[in-house]
Amino acid sequence: MPPTIAVVEATARVAGDSVPSFAASAVGLADAVRALWERETGVAAVGTAAVADEWHSSVDGECDGETVLILRRLLDARLSGDIVIALIRDLDGGDGIAFPSVTAAVRAVRDAVLPVGVGPPDESGHARAWLRESAAEARRAVVVSGALVVVIEEPAKPHTTPPRSGDLACGLFLVEGATPDDVLRQLDVLAAFAGDAVSVHAQARSWWRAHPPVGGALTASIVARDAVDLGERIDEVRKIVRRAHPLGALHVHRARARVHFSERPLARDGELCFVYPGSGCHYQGMGRELSVHFADVMVGDDVRTDSFRPHVHPARFWVDEAPAGVESDLRPHIQGQVALGAFVSDVVRTFGLRPRAFMGYSLGETASLFSSGAWVARREMMQRVSDSDLFTSRMCGVCESVRETWGLGPDDAVDWVMGVVARPAAAVREAFAHEERAYLLIVNTDRECVVGGDRAAIDRALARLRTRMLAIEGVTTVHCEVAERDAVPYHALHVFDDAGPPRDGTRVYSCGWGRAYDVTRTSGADSILHNATRGFDYPKTVRQAYADGARIFLEMGPGNSCTRMIRQILRDQPHRAAAVCIAGRSEMESLLCALGAAAAEGVTPDLERIYGAGGSRRGERI
Repeated sequence: MPPTIAVVEATARVAGDSVPSFAASAVGLADAVRALWERETGVAAVGTAAVADEWHSSVDGECDGETVLILRRLLDARLSGDIVIALIRDLDGGDGIAFPSVTAAVRAVRDAVLPVGVGPPDESGHARAWLRESAAEARRAVVVSGALVVVIEEPAKPHTTPPRSGDLACGLFLVEGATPDDVLRQLDVLAAFAGDAVSVHAQARSWWRAHPPVGGALTASIVARDAVDLGERIDEVRKIVRRAHPLGALHVHRARARVHFSERPLARDGELCFVYPGSGCHYQGMGRELSVHFADVMVGDDVRTDSFRPHVHPARFWVDEAPAGVESDLRPHIQGQVALGAFVSDVVRTFGLRPRAFMGYSLGETASLFSSGAWVARREMMQRVSDSDLFTSRMCGVCESVRETWGLGPDDAVDWVMGVVARPAAAVREAFAHEERAYLLIVNTDRECVVGGDRAAIDRALARLRTRMLAIEGVTTVHCEVAERDAVPYHALHVFDDAGPPRDGTRVYSCGWGRAYDVTRTSGADSILHNATRGFDYPKTVRQAYADGARIFLEMGPGNSCTRMIRQILRDQPHRAAAVCIAGRSEMESLLCALGAAAAEGVTPDLERIYGAGGSRRGERI
């Protein structure tokens, strides 16, 4: 294994004219590390030729000063008494990736070294980057530079044990027992246990190590934000356990529940299904917090297959406000959402959860095919989307497909609108039957549909329904006859020679066909084209997945739209639906809540990833 490389404080002793200098770029950083690995040099400088005396950095990543990074092998740095301010570790043994990841504390990162900011490569060819530091004890940042993701982290203090996950603002507590009474007794133990540590993260870590899951018949889960909140959540789950309400139904339908319990865990006879939403669910900051804590997962894709990293589009989504004028080009939305779904799926897998089914809604079907491994050519897919005019002018923007379908002249405006109406499909079909340019696109639930078309036609149809429409932005003109104009290129976009069934035998569902299907070179494209040109009935797909054995539905994101719909579709039938990545909520808290929901149903996550060794490494799976 290559030696660990340290970033050391720049002094006259370690930096001088004789120190080899490498380019101020991510590639230069990789070359410097490789030179140290191969012992071509004992010290390397990355950046400008002159070494600055001071490094400057602020928590938002804005840096100033003429700065370089001085690198040494960690052992040499320690023997020489150098001040180590960052660590660089090879995460994949140096096989396959030029520079897979950096785990380091860079107190000063300057434009000349790893440019801070947002945007494409500038005229000089230097990639710009995104930098963010968390407020955790071990401060972290993620730099996205072209196809490279660099993770930065301050060296852990001796007592800091969780790998790559600093103190979180919340903690997950799993309480097991053979009977509800056993669970209540263990909750009393937890109540007495609480308060022994300085943070809720430390409390959760200590609880995990002292009381690792052993596969108890019943599990209550709690996600708490602080010691006071933990006490309140313990009281809340006590009430639920005492009621011994079957399936914990009081909380199955709560959108943001932080406590979960099921008297009859669904994993005994049911399966876990990963769920992926359709386009329009993107939000600012989606995946940003998760990428800080699971950056090695993000870069790990390169070891197995093509990477999605460049297609998360940090310049679009990892900034506080979306750049102006981005809605006319939907390629970043499509690429970013598919990339996020695959990334979050891999994050959830690190906790030992293994789904038996993958179910996508519209664009989510693409995400499900990549996440399941049925499709592997990730980079090729993203390049196809980038090169296509389908998502810039044909199916959005000036909407050339709509213009051609409706026979509009060059001076006629296309006023396409789309939204959700709270009416059953039968009522919508009746109201829309008199409008040639108004379409029922998707049946969301038994009482909700997605419609789209010409604004005037939609307004007339809505008047007949005596309802209003909740508008949806940032989506394409698909799920109706308009998409038939582009059927050939749209189908070709989704054909892959190396496509095939997932190796682990999991099922992949078609929302257009309403059933699972065998993935072949063209079947994925056939399914996606079907739903693009004819629309689909989502309740049909959900009910078929349920009939096939799916009981626990975890939505990978972005958002929780499918979670909401699944709850409405299945209603009182035993099930559990939870979302991992919700807008307006801490992504780490959402992740822990989803893991807690799964644990309550008998799918026990392995929390060693965030709480370190000492707990169960078994990770109960289905």
